[in-house]
Order: sequence, then structure tokens, then C-alpha cells
Amino acid sequence: MATPCGQSAALEEAKAGVDSLKEKINKHFEISIGIPLKYLSLKDLMNSNILFPSAIASFIKQYSPDTALIQFGTSWQINEKGKDSPFNAYAASKSAAESFLNHFALDGLKLATLRL
Repeated sequence: MATPCGQSAALEEAKAGVDSLKEKINKHFEISIGIPLKYLSLKDLMNSNILFPSAIASFIKQYSPDTALIQFGTSWQINEKGKDSPFNAYAASKSAAESFLNHFALDGLKLATLRL
């Protein structure tokens, strides 16, 4: 399914690159999806914000353990008191991704999350 901003082509290119991964990853990857939420289905939101970063973390852990992963969250994940309280589905998906990526961090992946 084609999506705005060439997301489908970018995801296919990323999948092809991951499939052919044989050596350590020595490059900087910046993954950003700038699509308004009204164009994303719940499945697209979960795939882009949870599944895709988790797949990247898994491949980094397996093939390039010296690589660090920086994940971007959102200030909408927390309330005024700093407690987890997602404002909307987008923020909830970012919180879910953080929780899921913590699994990889506990297993040795170098991980940082920046909430913007």
C-alpha cells in the first residue's frame, strides 16, 4: 500500500538493505516519518513507531553490537508531573516503543531516547 511522502518505497529500501546485511553497520541512519496522523491507520502507526524500530534494534544487536541506537519520543508521552500519560495514539505508540526497546537495552544494546 502506497503512503504519502514515499514511505512505502523507503520501507522497501530499508527491508532490502536489512536482508543483505552481512557486516557491521558503520553508518548513521535517521528514520523519520513526517506524515500527519490523520493519514495513518492504527496498523501503520504501530508498524512505524513500534515494529520498525524494534526490528532495527534487533538487527543492530545481532550484527553490530558496538552501534548505538537513538530513538525519538515525544513530550506528549508524559503529563505535567513527568508521569507516563500518553496524550494520544501517537504518544502511546512512542511509549510502547520505549518499553519494547528497553528489552534490547537490558540485553546490551546501547540505546538512548530523546523526547522532543
